[in-house]
Amino acid sequence: LKASASIRCSEKEILVVSGSLQALDLVNQTFLKKGDTVIIEEENYGGTISRLKKIGVKMVGVPLERDGMNITELEQVLQDLEQKGVNPRYIYTIPTIQNPTGTIMSVQKRKALIALSKKYNVPIFEDDCYADLVFEKKRPPALKSFDDDVYVI
Repeated sequence: LKASASIRCSEKEILVVSGSLQALDLVNQTFLKKGDTVIIEEENYGGTISRLKKIGVKMVGVPLERDGMNITELEQVLQDLEQKGVNPRYIYTIPTIQNPTGTIMSVQKRKALIALSKKYNVPIFEDDCYADLVFEKKRPPALKSFDDDVYVI
């Protein structure tokens, strides 16, 4: 993880799963109940959407741009939810080789996403399952690599 994604962690912080859906199910069972709200990228992996619908979670979509999630729109969503007294359980993102768009979130947006996560006290669920598909250049660092204090699932 350190060599490929720039993540500093110990083996005690790693859970090996059979794939993204198993990880998604484990996180959702731990964090979510019917009626909770999560923030997702508008264009998203069908498995994520179906799992969240099955639980009865409210999904709030944030549009994507060429370089990942629209951070201005994300901040507006977070502000709107805060004004309504809604605390999202997490922000779900596939920042590297996003499914289905294939976009790669810029480093600038990754840092801005972390700043918003901290400002609004909302954890980030980084689905990093496609990052090894970056062939033409080195993959960007994982979100977790930027700040040890940020809560990235």
